Amino acid sequence: RVRSSAASDVYKRQPLHMTYQVWNKGRLNTYVTGGVTFEMPVHSSLTKEFVITSDSSFTMRGTIHPRYQWSVNVGLGVQYQIFKPFCFYLEPGLSYYFKNGSDIQTYRTEHPFMFSIPFGLRLTW
Repeated sequence: RVRSSAASDVYKRQPLHMTYQVWNKGRLNTYVTGGVTFEMPVHSSLTKEFVITSDSSFTMRGTIHPRYQWSVNVGLGVQYQIFKPFCFYLEPGLSYYFKNGSDIQTYRTEHPFMFSIPFGLRLTW
């Protein structure tokens, strides 16, 4: 029987996003953003551990070949300029990952909608 199974995927992401400023008052700025992201698999592996008896097991390692992944993204952001050129930002967003025709099940194929809340310090000029 299989005791554990783990897959590891590494992707190179290439986003293309547009931003539109909605409102600006002094140091505070609000905006909407949207775009597409292309993800190319760089490295993927699969590890399965099988149990033969209570005191013996073996591990099988292999390589899997996931396909490219496309997504669309939208978000609403707020940015506050602390002092030039640094801003603090908060940008909640929603992404949808399209089916890529692969039989390999990933978190993104099982849950195509993802919500995220990026925040941090931004350098602007």
